[in-house]
Amino acid sequence: MRLNLKIALVLAGISFLEVQIVAQSPQDSVLTIERALHENFDWIDNLQVECESLEKKSPAGTLSSYTFNYCSNGSNYKMSVKGGYKDETLSLAYDGRYGQTLFPNGSLHLTKKPVDPFHNEWELSKRNAYFMSFWFLNTETFISYYGIDQLSFYKSKKTIDAFFVPATHLGEKKIGQFVCQVIHREFPIINAKILNGLFPGSILAGNSFNVYFCKELGWFPVKWKILNKNGNILIDYTVMETGTFPSGKGRIFFAKKAIFRDFGMYSAKVAEEPSTIMELNIKSVIFNNTSLDEEMFSIDPSFARRIYDTDEDKGIAVPK
Repeated sequence: MRLNLKIALVLAGISFLEVQIVAQSPQDSVLTIERALHENFDWIDNLQVECESLEKKSPAGTLSSYTFNYCSNGSNYKMSVKGGYKDETLSLAYDGRYGQTLFPNGSLHLTKKPVDPFHNEWELSKRNAYFMSFWFLNTETFISYYGIDQLSFYKSKKTIDAFFVPATHLGEKKIGQFVCQVIHREFPIINAKILNGLFPGSILAGNSFNVYFCKELGWFPVKWKILNKNGNILIDYTVMETGTFPSGKGRIFFAKKAIFRDFGMYSAKVAEEPSTIMELNIKSVIFNNTSLDEEMFSIDPSFARRIYDTDEDKGIAVPK
């Protein structure tokens, strides 16, 4: 039998995010997890994240470290990544009026549209350890990473519903110490556009997500992976340590430490060993800060050597 949700909450004295529902049908499990994700992101009005990543590429074994900072409030945001072998900084921001991109060479691009960095979004998005836990929700295209590091993307009802409506329940599986419900979702891409001429989206056809949601952590996803049609792992993401934050409704969980492994998502042959391993660590996270300054979402033009208006195709040098 399925307990009445309101009665269960009253008796248990805990939030919906923490409630454990038992004896559900497979479809009920999918709906329960979907509602929990909606409630999770509905509660978050603004978000600030500081994280670090260490990236190892094979077979060369090169190591690169990065620091990532992110702040978002509504449609406004600012994010920057610093690191790599050149130890450079790339920043993006939108203050509701202007989209801003400050490149490592000191060029500041302005537009009246929200920034669409195109060839830069991957360098930023893959550093955001907070949102990487939820990358599986980007069902439209896993090639274009712009948007999946934006709070507004996850707060959209359409984003979450698009994943769960065609999803199926594969049963229960234990991941480490956690008992999880496994949700399966086929990859919808068949003929995506080529990004920067690097790889065709058609190679994603027939692939799928398996996502592992933990009941003990308020249905937080502690693992997800992308599989090809033969069942080979293309990408594997696993949470190693969780953090928690009081939400007023209970607790919000996040991936304090996680590992991302790429086995050749865009390669003709899937490797037995990962070609890229990223260790991700969230240093700090703040939810619903009531004292956010709108200036936080602007890039100081004094840091620029040249300012370029992409709408008008005009630029000026900044006196130093």
